Amino acid sequence: MIELRDYQREAVEGVLREWEGGKRNTLLAMSTGSGKTECFLAVLDQDLGDGRALVIAHRQELIYQPRDRIIAHWPSLGRPGVVMANSDEYRARVVIATIQTLSNSERLERILSAGTVTHLVTDEAHHSTADTYRVLYETMREHNPEIRHVGTTATPRRTDGDPLAEIYDSVAYRFGIKTAIKKKALVPFTAVGVQLPVSFADVREVGDGWDNEEVGEVLKARNAEEIVIETWEKYAKDRPTLAFTASVAQAHSLAARFQEYGYKFVAIDGTTKDIVRKATLRDFKAGVIQGVVNCAVLTEGFDAPHASCLVQVKPTRSDLVYVQMAGRVLRRAPGKNDSLILDFVPEDVREMRLAGDLLGVPKEQRKVEEKATDKGIVLGCFGINSEGDGIDGDPDQVIMTVLDYLAGSSLSWTFDGDVASATVAAKESLAILMPNRLAMDRMEKAEGLKRAGEWDPAWDREFLRVKDAASYKLYSIAGYETNALGAFGSWDEACDAADDYFVQNGDVRLAKKRWDWRKKEASEKQIALLRKFGLWKEGMTRGQAAQAITHHFARRSLRV
Repeated sequence: MIELRDYQREAVEGVLREWEGGKRNTLLAMSTGSGKTECFLAVLDQDLGDGRALVIAHRQELIYQPRDRIIAHWPSLGRPGVVMANSDEYRARVVIATIQTLSNSERLERILSAGTVTHLVTDEAHHSTADTYRVLYETMREHNPEIRHVGTTATPRRTDGDPLAEIYDSVAYRFGIKTAIKKKALVPFTAVGVQLPVSFADVREVGDGWDNEEVGEVLKARNAEEIVIETWEKYAKDRPTLAFTASVAQAHSLAARFQEYGYKFVAIDGTTKDIVRKATLRDFKAGVIQGVVNCAVLTEGFDAPHASCLVQVKPTRSDLVYVQMAGRVLRRAPGKNDSLILDFVPEDVREMRLAGDLLGVPKEQRKVEEKATDKGIVLGCFGINSEGDGIDGDPDQVIMTVLDYLAGSSLSWTFDGDVASATVAAKESLAILMPNRLAMDRMEKAEGLKRAGEWDPAWDREFLRVKDAASYKLYSIAGYETNALGAFGSWDEACDAADDYFVQNGDVRLAKKRWDWRKKEASEKQIALLRKFGLWKEGMTRGQAAQAITHHFARRSLRV
């Protein structure tokens, strides 16, 4: 059997704890490459007993990973059965099937007829709110009202904004990118943003982004492809590379351009024959070819840990899509020390996801990014080192401190030194009250006395009172109601708790406004309200005005 890492054991314990506490539908939010499959198989190994389990996924690639790992490392779970296409091993103790197959009522009924399914696993659980999944969950609950369900995902928010709280009662465990790197589960990385001399002015916007075919046509421009390849030559010439494109035509065009430059790159897409795709990926893993350019094929369920460079030529406004792509190159592998992400940006578009947007660039290091921008087409560089911390440096090598994606990407905090506030829904905000500085000093002295063995137990009561004053307190504010959500020993812990709350109760669509709506002029109603409070500043955008209003009411609710 596989030996779990410390954080994986914590994840397993978290799921079992939620189930024992009555939360029958719980979520594991773990970064790509941190071993989600091992975690849910360990959960089944410990909790399945005499029951049966159904593991569901939405892609063929995600079916064979758990099957192969059960065979190799979890013999106690028995021989797994695959129900998909011509395979119909429905009598197995652990059945693994695609959601498309399970939508066929006859095939699902055969699985259920073989014995009660006591455990349900949803891989890539950000798809859980889709109608096909909802119908399946309803059927499974009718089959067994006591069924235990765990969902796993690296991105616990859907692009369309449907809240996962409609499906899951809790988040059992969170393990984000920064923590994963610090724990050596993922490699450190550097990201470089590069501007392309092309315009999106005539590209049609569709839903959460742009029309992929039109984007592909624009980015096929020879001067754009040359910049992509020349940037890659400068930064990543010796790295095994995965490139993501918006369209099939763009993927093949870019691969051909790499070949013109003398590099072994191959394009694949959804129409590529299965035998050709498998051979291409096998050659990539073996080092026969250096790069694979793909359109909508390798976002999920693909495992090539040696890949250490991501060429991102698929502009997106989706956190989910971006993180799924970035996760392809963060896995650890023998001889692999770090990864590089190359983001390519049209000259007139900034309302798209870059690594720095998702992971947060702190104010104190923005000057370094500006310095990089001044030097030419490089928009900015950042990353995190092997300790999960940031370092400063030359624009070509700069690594900036970043926040955990799960804690920092969707909540935009306003901070004044005493209170941090962030909007989570149309009529609700969160606020973190900073610790009393004097109490923090006293706590530090108390800890010193304890370490020196000079502590008097008679001081314990006072210590608890001071400890409370030295904590970061998280509150939910909705109208005139202010509810305490917990006290925490660090800012990171408070932010984690805030993000957990947001995953369960927040409005993703509201968070997305900060990419377009926020840049518009403040409304007359906002201006009037801010003038009433004495907070209006000429030139404030609508987003800045909204944050100022939210922050004012947060301070008033906390009586600060």
